[in-house]
Amino acid sequence: ADVVLYSATKFIGGHSDLLAGIALTREEGLINKINAYRTIMGPVIAPDTCWMLTRSLETLWLRMERQAEKAAKLAAALAAHPRVERVLFPGQYSSEPDSDSRECKAWLWERQCTGTGSMISIIVRPNTRKAAYAVLDGLDIAHLAVSLGSTETLVQHPRSMTHSDMTVEDLDECGIEEGMLRISVGLESSKDIAKDLLSALDKIEGKE
Repeated sequence: ADVVLYSATKFIGGHSDLLAGIALTREEGLINKINAYRTIMGPVIAPDTCWMLTRSLETLWLRMERQAEKAAKLAAALAAHPRVERVLFPGQYSSEPDSDSRECKAWLWERQCTGTGSMISIIVRPNTRKAAYAVLDGLDIAHLAVSLGSTETLVQHPRSMTHSDMTVEDLDECGIEEGMLRISVGLESSKDIAKDLLSALDKIEGKE
């Protein structure tokens, strides 16, 4: 790649306490242009944010490894719940309805990735916004919030939150459904998070 971009706010920062972005390139001419633009526009990371990033880098590999392990356990538990129509998570492609799509995603993941990461999306049953909101209302440990990659588990409803500015047609085309919830798994006890999510899914009963 000519330029690699990172949202350091997410996994690199990892503690929901900073905003930062990183641009990497080996091309001297390109980095000079980026530096010139940065100087004019002003997106320079503050010294204390740089210090926090240095702190976070010391535990990045450990956090990502543990969060991926916990996400895999949670994905398996969610897939077995009767109120979950579908789980979207690397390694869980068996729940995908279209075999060609499933094989393509599995191929890309195996080719480009060394792990699963800690992001899970689920489609609740029934596949409605009301049912998804019932789950969000039933959470005790996980937080209703956007962003991802932090030490705490975050859950959000993409269709009405992060992707709310998209048209209905674009949402449908991208597979962002009414009953979709996105989960960023943190470092809490796997048992506690699973219990929290599974209990929240039970709250759908009577709110369909």
